Amino acid sequence: MKISNDSGSCPISALRGVHSHMGNKAELNQLEQHLLKGLQSEKVRLENLSPLSRLQTSDDADPNEILERYEQLVRNYHPKNYSRHNAIVSETAKDIVELLDEAKKSASKKWEDA
Repeated sequence: MKISNDSGSCPISALRGVHSHMGNKAELNQLEQHLLKGLQSEKVRLENLSPLSRLQTSDDADPNEILERYEQLVRNYHPKNYSRHNAIVSETAKDIVELLDEAKKSASKKWEDA
């Protein structure tokens, strides 16, 4: 996923390692604002998708494909990746991981019922 700024766009993953020098202050620096906006957009997008679509797999994906994709997405959005940023940034990442967890559980249930 990419977020835009005045000078172009960059992937969220490129921003997550950048440290905030503001500590736990309520205000977010410009970089964190961009990062938060991107994470919030991703959260809204995922909320509006079916579970398998959240994992970006097809309806007939096998369990290994689902698990592999789930693990890849969780690595990208794990809150620890954002722990050096303002708390709202890591909380939003946590919300995304929870949506991915729900998607994995739903997909697993589908395979158990089959």
